Amino acid sequence: MRGILIAVAAAALAACSQQPGEAPLPADDALRQLILGPWHPAKDSDDYGTPEEDVFAADGTYVVNIYRDATCLALKGTGTFKWSLAGGILSTSAADSTDSPARDQILVLDEERLKTRSMETQEIYSRDKGYQCAERASGPPEPGEHQTESKAKPPVNTRPKSHFWRE
Repeated sequence: MRGILIAVAAAALAACSQQPGEAPLPADDALRQLILGPWHPAKDSDDYGTPEEDVFAADGTYVVNIYRDATCLALKGTGTFKWSLAGGILSTSAADSTDSPARDQILVLDEERLKTRSMETQEIYSRDKGYQCAERASGPPEPGEHQTESKAKPPVNTRPKSHFWRE
């Protein structure tokens, strides 16, 4: 019974949060297909600034690569996470975590744009489809192709504050 109430509440929240002019979200199966592939912070995102790429895979994992600068030749950090999607809510957690996942309401998801609202902080995160770095347009860097900053340790995979992991 509680599960039904949660699903109804999530659907009501999604319906109320739709902005004028925004199309209704597709069904979850379509959203799961649309989210696959690379995304990067859009200029209107609350976390725009640091070059970053989030790559979602069909197996329910995604990798976040945060680069030291716009050249995208040196990684500042990387992390592997789990994702799932139900009722228009994207749930994410560190790949090795048993903590409850971070949850983000999907506001927009199509072939070019992903926009979410953190259910914890209410922050809005926007992503554009594709790799952020021009030289990465053909795909992610090959292993060993770039260097991780020597003085900084790669971030430890801990529960992200929201759908889009930050340092």
